[in-house]
Amino acid sequence: MRAVWLFFVVVVFYFFFHMMGWISGIANFLMTVPAWGYFIMAGIVFSGYKVIEGVLEDKRADEEHIEREGKIFLERMEEERQRRKEVH
Repeated sequence: MRAVWLFFVVVVFYFFFHMMGWISGIANFLMTVPAWGYFIMAGIVFSGYKVIEGVLEDKRADEEHIEREGKIFLERMEEERQRRKEVH
């Protein structure tokens, strides 16, 4: 699914740049960049990807932690109810 989404985004950007007439400018810029420049650009893109991936993973971990803590709290509340029922 991720590959389909990525393909869709690339196609949309291509058509946007093509309609704006920016394709030739981008092509000229990419032709003038030295070889090491491609590595720098790839590193920037990869770094951004890893940052986004890390943020999403932290968000998932936080949600799991909150869910676990919520279950523990509900179990304690249920135990307290049972204890109070037994006393009366």
